[in-house]
Amino acid sequence: MFDDLGIAERVITHGRMAMPIRSTAPDGQVTLSGAETPRGRPDIPHPASLIAPEWRIEEALRLAELGGAVEFGTTLGGLDQSADGVSAVVVKDGVAETVTARWLVGCDGGHSIVRGQAGIAFEGETREAVRMIVADVEVDGLDRDA
Repeated sequence: MFDDLGIAERVITHGRMAMPIRSTAPDGQVTLSGAETPRGRPDIPHPASLIAPEWRIEEALRLAELGGAVEFGTTLGGLDQSADGVSAVVVKDGVAETVTARWLVGCDGGHSIVRGQAGIAFEGETREAVRMIVADVEVDGLDRDA
């Protein structure tokens, strides 16, 4: 999608590919994976996950510059697509509002309401036993590269 919008390189420049992942099993065994970036192929030009701060994505999309803003604490109540765009009902503090736009971007994760209401299938799997936390914090005993 970022390639289609012409911002992929801008996003990649400010992100991190192939973030090493340190996993701790319930028995305490620690494993390290994901340290090497897979090579791109013509059919998969960006084969690795990218970790980038949300504000950098907003910046690359020129969200504020184009008059947009992220509204935290707002949920999608419903959407209706047409040939001209999309109308979305958003709910904040119990108040519903209809917003119309050319595009609706679903950045709401694996259990995406946007994807579900748009009828887009989830091509992947959810592993209930696996949970991940991504944070930019200092933790005693944990290297910055993990």
